[in-house]
Amino acid sequence: HLPCPDRTSGGAGTTNDTANDGIEDFNTGTGACAVTDGNIPWATLGVSATDAWGNRFRYLVTAAFSNRSPATTMTLASAGTLKVCASVPTSATCGGTTYVADNVPAVILSHGKNGYGAMNGSSNTQISTAGASNHEIENAGGNYPNSVVSKTRSDATSQEFDDIVVWLSPNVLFNRLVAAN
Repeated sequence: HLPCPDRTSGGAGTTNDTANDGIEDFNTGTGACAVTDGNIPWATLGVSATDAWGNRFRYLVTAAFSNRSPATTMTLASAGTLKVCASVPTSATCGGTTYVADNVPAVILSHGKNGYGAMNGSSNTQISTAGASNHEIENAGGNYPNSVVSKTRSDATSQEFDDIVVWLSPNVLFNRLVAAN
């Protein structure tokens, strides 16, 4: 299974449910993630806690790929629920915009140098999106939580965009699963 996100707030304060500790947060009784959108679980994965600008990486995962027993676990028929859109979606299906990727199992996002919407790595507080473009507001958890925007970098005042978005293709994931038996 893919790891669960680390909560950005709340939680029970237990080993598998503490916000901003870098450990994936999941319910041991159900096998489901506590949240499907949060920080990348850097301590669990042994990776850097922050991007080059000192902000946490945002991590989104589809439950079908992150569940562990006793929940229903992933199979080669599992489908992702995340979408990567070419511009701000007008519906939960990227409505009216071009898909960059669909049915995505997981997305990792850096909010870039301006940090709009990012979780600050030292204070664990979200950086305001005041003054951000609609594209960056959507990537901070905008109107469609299962969608993110990935487009060409822009310095234009009203359309500034410096977010870095990487996603896991279901085909790559399935290929690795088959190769590992």
